[in-house]
Amino acid sequence: MFEENAVLIREACARLENAPVEKAFYGYLVLGGLKRIAEVASTLDARLPGDLPFANHFFNELATLPHDDESHWTNLIEDLALIFRAKALAAPDLEVSGIERALLDYFETSDEWKGTDTVVATLYWHDLPQRFKA
Repeated sequence: MFEENAVLIREACARLENAPVEKAFYGYLVLGGLKRIAEVASTLDARLPGDLPFANHFFNELATLPHDDESHWTNLIEDLALIFRAKALAAPDLEVSGIERALLDYFETSDEWKGTDTVVATLYWHDLPQRFKA
């Protein structure tokens, strides 16, 4: 799934590198996260199931960049956080890179995603841990 979309991921990075971003840290997290996904695409394919509920959203988001309202930055932070959370839960033996940790830390400490009152928060805090529990 990730490896077969490697070109899409690289093209998305290229489109976003010069796109306006209101919060510079969002740009850092998204671009770094996308580059990391491209680096570990084969590992993600080997360790993560192909039916992740948010994968279609992630790839659709990449294919439709950029959005006029710049919502792509927040949408991609959410998608990347879910991917890196799934990776950490499914393969705790794998390295968590600096950008993965930065993105997860940001997501986990942000008031926007605390609790379980959004689809993304529910996936992150409840559904993924349930799916990958030992």
